[in-house]
Amino acid sequence: MIDLDEPGRPSDWTGGAYRLVVHCAWDESRLATALRVLAARDELSGWWRGRGLDAATRAQEALDVALLRGAGEAIGLLRVEGDRDAPLAVEANWSDATRVVALVLALPLGGLDRAVPGGLGAYPLGETLRFPSPDQGTPAEAESLRWRRPLDRRLAALAGAIHAAVPLIAARIGYEIEATDPVPEGHDDDAIRDVTIAVPGESGLVIRFADS
Repeated sequence: MIDLDEPGRPSDWTGGAYRLVVHCAWDESRLATALRVLAARDELSGWWRGRGLDAATRAQEALDVALLRGAGEAIGLLRVEGDRDAPLAVEANWSDATRVVALVLALPLGGLDRAVPGGLGAYPLGETLRFPSPDQGTPAEAESLRWRRPLDRRLAALAGAIHAAVPLIAARIGYEIEATDPVPEGHDDDAIRDVTIAVPGESGLVIRFADS
């Protein structure tokens, strides 16, 4: 496992965040249910109050509404690949004291760069295109999809698990997306987008993965 005894070290929490934003007709009961779903997932571990606590001083807490209200966020780890973990923050975006706009899982790029084999390259400041061989007949792809697609699948699986317990409106995955961004109502299969979108279908969430 990557040494993340200090998931609050400054280098982990730099470069902006890669986020899963989950939209629902949230109330406190639904939020509590979603947090219980996340707490039970094998690929997630934690949870701690505060980014700056090292292994000797932090105490694990339950991932619940009280922790998010008291600390503003819950700090944990996401298994990215093999035994490699990346730090993340779970946040609830409140529009006022009672109404939740979105549930957000934010992975800082600094921590992802250490956890992803080969690192993140210049993302998001610059992209290298991967050109397939001419006989494949497929367009060039952004090099960052090498790590973004597997990560998007993991995050989409978390959204799907929440949806099985609490019906969602939509979920979005991407760099620096905001809880207050417009909520997608469906898919445009002809559009090239840099955000993965999940909307409810007949048998769970329908995922449209980012392709740029």
